[in-house]
Amino acid sequence: MGYLPQHLVGREDDLDEVAYALDSGSGALGRVSLFTGVRGIGKTTMLTAIGEEALQRGWYVIDDYATAGLLDRITDALHAIAGTNSNEVRRVVTGASVSVTGLSLTSAPVAKQARSLRSVLTSVIDSLPVNQGVLITVDEVQASNGNSRSSDELRELGNIIQLLIREQRDIAAAFAGLPSSIRAILSDDRGGPLTFLRRALRFDLGPVPLTAVEEAIRATIIDAGGTIDDECVETAAAATGGYPFLIQLIGYYTWRSAKAGNVTATDVTTGIAAARRRLGNLVHDTALADLSSVDKTFLLAMATDDGPCQMKDIQTRMGVDRLYAGKYRQRLIAAGMIIAPAHGQVDFALPYMREFLRTHGASLGIEL
Repeated sequence: MGYLPQHLVGREDDLDEVAYALDSGSGALGRVSLFTGVRGIGKTTMLTAIGEEALQRGWYVIDDYATAGLLDRITDALHAIAGTNSNEVRRVVTGASVSVTGLSLTSAPVAKQARSLRSVLTSVIDSLPVNQGVLITVDEVQASNGNSRSSDELRELGNIIQLLIREQRDIAAAFAGLPSSIRAILSDDRGGPLTFLRRALRFDLGPVPLTAVEEAIRATIIDAGGTIDDECVETAAAATGGYPFLIQLIGYYTWRSAKAGNVTATDVTTGIAAARRRLGNLVHDTALADLSSVDKTFLLAMATDDGPCQMKDIQTRMGVDRLYAGKYRQRLIAAGMIIAPAHGQVDFALPYMREFLRTHGASLGIEL
């Protein structure tokens, strides 16, 4: 997940808004953006696409993750950029534990790391022509979870970005994280970049409209020299539920099944089945691994129904009272696992999670 697909389905307006900010000068709304949504909804892909927009404008781009060592890795990447021909290195994707320049993480005080980063970042930006700058993208932003260093580094990075914006330098940043992580960070009361992120242009990514999915599927297959009829397009699009990662998976496996490039109903059926299996491995397993045993039991109680579930039925199946069930309802909504489509109802946020739990609940150690 995270590579740039041939067609950025249903996100063109969001991308245009950030691109416009890059063209509008320092401090423009959108020079700092924040993307949130469930797993596989396209957060990392949006960061990649924003980076491409910046590159087209002659900017430098650094992509990283919100883990300990963030400040050192960005500093190393800037040194790598400054020490090479700008036509050779425009974008640097850093590592989570060791930077691309081969320098190991240090245990230097965060404040010292921040001073070093601000100095080199200012120098690099000032060396660029007018209307060109540095874009930093930070993926998997999350609450500290006991790692105060990563939280402190994110805080310092926000301070630096805010100061450079005040100095009217061409700096931009894009952050992405799960809904529960973003809520935890924005509710933190320790100041610094958390307040700064509250001012970011926020994009809550949801499902893509099926009409846009249909257009993308049709265009992708035609561009590849294939054919597909309207019924097959509608079937494939409906099976995605507007979920970007599933759009990629169904498109990939359907095209793989089409031997001669002419997509048939059988190819679509094969593609959907293969995509659902892969979705379970890549998304469902990962999402469930982060949850408590009671969270999982709540979800399994939901999986009994074919559609939205009544909270009173979940209480009965779990053998708990309203307050207890309500607590876990809020936890799972905050985690982006479920939604509340109507009063007293809940439903799954991730496509095919219901079917996955029905099939794999026992092997995952979940029972009612």
